[in-house]
Amino acid sequence: MQRTLLAGLMLGFAFSSLASAQETETLLLTVEPYRPPSGLTAAELTVGLGTVGRATSGTPLDGHGYDGSQGPAVDVATRFLFGKNRFLRFGFSARGLHQRGRGFGREGFGFASTVVDLTITARTMFPCMSNDARKVWFALSLGPSGGWHDAGRGRGDMATDDQGARLEAARTLDHVGLGWVVGVDLGLQFGAFLVDLAVDVRQHFGVDTVVGSHFLPSAVLRAGWAFDTSSY
Repeated sequence: MQRTLLAGLMLGFAFSSLASAQETETLLLTVEPYRPPSGLTAAELTVGLGTVGRATSGTPLDGHGYDGSQGPAVDVATRFLFGKNRFLRFGFSARGLHQRGRGFGREGFGFASTVVDLTITARTMFPCMSNDARKVWFALSLGPSGGWHDAGRGRGDMATDDQGARLEAARTLDHVGLGWVVGVDLGLQFGAFLVDLAVDVRQHFGVDTVVGSHFLPSAVLRAGWAFDTSSY
């Protein structure tokens, strides 16, 4: 009788211990925090249209668009973001831009500039303005910039007294420019559709040329495609 009672107590204790272990394991699985995936978490591809100003120093000619010209520009941009924080992420962007002076150079141009930027970028999302259907964010970018500055014959008709100088400028002033870019942009994303307003400032220093530098401020409105793994 005593042996039967002792065996029953031991069996009951074993079942009780097994049940407690299962409850503890279930509790640990329940309270385990959510960990968003690392690696690439957002990507964008946009095309844009905007305006670019240009102030050039060190040119042998004044006027006719050589020392400065503002005009429309076309733009292509990509951005890739990494990290687990859905409200502040870091990554890099690559952008290309082309400007040919006033009116896309229809009346001639001093310089036609093709620019490439490669920047590091930080993007923060505004939680009070974002939800599952809409994301609103602000980004800051900084990095190297460079481009090819193709000298033209200048804007407007050539007069007899400046024809030789303008033809010589078009022949000799083509050059590479290297420098920096810093910019900010404000984005609005609905699903996979993205609208982005970007304001950037660049400075390119002439390489192996008499041209000193180009100062290139720009404002571009972009639209395109984006994916983002964050919920919002």
